[in-house]
Order: sequence, then C-alpha cells, then structure tokens
Amino acid sequence: ACLDCTNFCTSKQFLNEHEEHLDRTKEILNRAKQNQWQRQVETNERVKNRLEQIIHSLKETN
Repeated sequence: ACLDCTNFCTSKQFLNEHEEHLDRTKEILNRAKQNQWQRQVETNERVKNRLEQIIHSLKETN
C-alpha cells in the first residue's frame, strides 16, 4: 500500500493489520540498523512514522 498516497483510505476495520505492519516494520528497521543499511533505515523510518500516525488517528476516531 502507498501509505503516503493522497488517495489512501483506511478504517478501524484494518487497525489490526496496521499494527501488525508496524511490528514487522520495526523488526526490519532494527535489522537494518544492526547491519548499517542506511537506505533501509531511512525508508522504514518513514513507513514506521506513517503507520504510527495512521494507528493514532484510527484509535482517536469515535
């Protein structure tokens, strides 16, 4: 999914999937940091931040 796409839509229905995606992204990010894969770190930091925003937004929605 293009998390930064202006047409990206989601709902609370997908909250678990977003949380699982965040967990996987954190694992990838840790591995990338351990191996000093700077490009992977940069890419996955952006994904992590966006997922955290999405999750926060979904949890705040009534």
